[in-house]
Amino acid sequence: MTIDEASKIRGAVYISARAYNAYQMWRDYDRLIIERDLAYAAKLKLNALRVFLSYEFWLEDRGRLENSLYHMLHSAWAHKIRILPVLFECNGVEPTEENRADRNAETAVCVRSPRSDLMDNPSTWVGIEDYVNWFMQRWSHEHRVLALEVINEPRTTNDFKFARQMFLRASRHRKILPLMFGARRFEDSRLMLDLGVDILQIHEHFHRGESDLRKRLDLARQTQEILARPVMVTEWQRLRSKGLGWDEEVLAFEDDHPAYESMAGIVQSYPMGNFFWSLMVRPAYRAAQRKHGSIDGIFHENGAVWSLADARAISGDEDFSAEQRKQRPAW
Repeated sequence: MTIDEASKIRGAVYISARAYNAYQMWRDYDRLIIERDLAYAAKLKLNALRVFLSYEFWLEDRGRLENSLYHMLHSAWAHKIRILPVLFECNGVEPTEENRADRNAETAVCVRSPRSDLMDNPSTWVGIEDYVNWFMQRWSHEHRVLALEVINEPRTTNDFKFARQMFLRASRHRKILPLMFGARRFEDSRLMLDLGVDILQIHEHFHRGESDLRKRLDLARQTQEILARPVMVTEWQRLRSKGLGWDEEVLAFEDDHPAYESMAGIVQSYPMGNFFWSLMVRPAYRAAQRKHGSIDGIFHENGAVWSLADARAISGDEDFSAEQRKQRPAW
């Protein structure tokens, strides 16, 4: 993928509205809901969705996961939308049976995939590589797949060792499929560059002001130019001038809901593809934000939007029309 091609990507992170983690999304995959949500994405003029797969569900029912992903790819392509799958996730609680099934809106958050003791033990990696092989054998030549994100936000030494091994496994079958990984900090990219990462990523969820955000985006643009390699902002949300809300940091009442218009124009002004978090209105993905009551998203399930201003900023369509409903769903 060229820098020019990557710069035209306008996408969203997608997890279905009633799923609290990727495992639940694929376990409860409903074709009609997926088709409805893809129509919402098309209304925003998006051409890509970033979607987390689930190693744990693959272990339970790989046939259902495979059929569901084929359906998503086919349905998305009808709207000229391509899918960016993510194989592994380093954020979240351990994927115990209890955590995967949790439906409590106060406690149900994202889950790691796979569990940390498997990531930490190289003797288990051969079995996990079968999951990578499964994906690459079926979709490494697939034009409806935008790219493959092998892993999201590795943090520890063991996370990165695991990430490198899985990336190497995927690269043996890469064919036409660009490979990438989700960097928690842009500086983490240096730990994977030697493996032939095709697209670099940055995540810019919250910033205190425009100048802070622009410093990060300027660095990304300069890196893209120097390395002649595409960079994408694969996660972004809003500005929060009174505090970012991570862990114990105070989150102001007026900052606990979506406000994409505060960032959209800035992010879109840079020559890099981008994905906002998230298409559907949902409780915050991670526990550090969830405990503050933070929510994100554009669309309610009935097609209403949280904010018309946000929808218009993301779509670039000042005539975008929908019911505006700034009301939390009864999760």
